[in-house]
Amino acid sequence: MKTLVVSLLLIAVAIAAAFFIHKDPGQVDVVFQGLHYGPMSLGIVLAAIAVAFIVFYIITRLLLGLMNAPKKLKKRSIQNRERKAHESLGAGLVKYSEGNFESAESTLLNYLSANKTCDAATYITAAKSANERKQYDLSASYLKKAAECSPESEIAIGITESRMLLQRNEFHDAVKKLSEIRNQAPSNTQAMWLLVQAYQKTRNWESMSDLLKTARKKQAAPKDDLLAMEKAAATGALSDAPDGNVENIFSRLPGHVQELSGVVYAYARRLNGMNKGDEAAKLISKSLGNQWDEDLAELYGNIQSSDVSAQLEQAEKWSKDNGESVSLLLTLGNLSYRRNLWGKAKEYILKSIAIKPTQQAFFALGKTLEAMDDNDGALEAYKHGYAVNADFSPTKPAASAPLENPAKIAGSREASAAPA
Repeated sequence: MKTLVVSLLLIAVAIAAAFFIHKDPGQVDVVFQGLHYGPMSLGIVLAAIAVAFIVFYIITRLLLGLMNAPKKLKKRSIQNRERKAHESLGAGLVKYSEGNFESAESTLLNYLSANKTCDAATYITAAKSANERKQYDLSASYLKKAAECSPESEIAIGITESRMLLQRNEFHDAVKKLSEIRNQAPSNTQAMWLLVQAYQKTRNWESMSDLLKTARKKQAAPKDDLLAMEKAAATGALSDAPDGNVENIFSRLPGHVQELSGVVYAYARRLNGMNKGDEAAKLISKSLGNQWDEDLAELYGNIQSSDVSAQLEQAEKWSKDNGESVSLLLTLGNLSYRRNLWGKAKEYILKSIAIKPTQQAFFALGKTLEAMDDNDGALEAYKHGYAVNADFSPTKPAASAPLENPAKIAGSREASAAPA
């Protein structure tokens, strides 16, 4: 833009000069060291000066260009080398992302060698590539070089090493490394969250629970992930604890964790195993009153309380709003069985099987038919129970033999007893 403006101004000046010279050409006499030149037209003199200036300008630019040529060539060479280096680095990162770890590692190392550079990020990526290839010693050496290149990146390098230790199932080493990082950088949320995972893998539930409190305050992970880990820590602690410590562990849990269905399930199951079925039944009843859960509904039927009738009555109340619940129907069947109400138990269990055949339901049916002296029907029920796959779903039939009508199984005794 600047060049255009200057050019337009020069053209305007030239036009104006030509106009005035045309009206009055004038004359110029030049005398130099006794020599006389002229008279000459003013226009010719001005044209000669302009030509001389242009020639001088061109010669000057050529000379300056020749003088600066080595510098420009050197600069261009550096730029080309840098461009190729960045292309090489980019290619290495792409290969790593594609899972071509051996080629990625080789490309990244070539980049470092060709540029005689010490780049921590590149060494870290090379270490990850070597780790994926199970070249753990090589991976460690790259991380060491990364630390030498950038001592201030110690935390980032340590977190990378910790991730690789977790990936290699070296959980205790990961705990040790992450604990060191936590001492150096207590507020680093990445290290905090990785340490939570390492504690989970080593079943260190107490340390995991304590750290999760800090992780929640620091928002070290999404809320759903935090809640899932809090549930895992609580259920793990309740499952592993000796009987004498179970109630104490539950009482120390945060309120929102105590209310989780999975935590209630783990605690109620332990209470039931400790002959505290009444407490377990009350706990499940309260939880299901707040939020329905199929697993808790099924567990309720296996709780050994001192008042089975009260349990059955409570389950029947739930059936008003959850009459199609497979778990609740099975629970009603189990509770009716314990009350020696064989016909009622069979009816509930058959309804459960009609909605979704499960191994537990067929076994419960077999037990009930045995109590009713229908041994043939019980045998058929047990056979079907063993035939049901663990991953059975209502839309996916069992992989073994097709299931008969449950009512037909349950009616086998009556059929065999009918007169010919």
